[in-house]
Amino acid sequence: MTFRYGKQRQTLANRCKSLHYNAAISISFGYIFSIFNRNKV
Repeated sequence: MTFRYGKQRQTLANRCKSLHYNAAISISFGYIFSIFNRNKV
């Protein structure tokens, strides 16, 4: 029971980690894109 619970918690933590990672990537891409647009205009 405890092993199963720990495994579930681990997958949840990994999911949160990947979510934060994706958010950071999208934010950095948006920032670079806005800079490129500013330089273009």
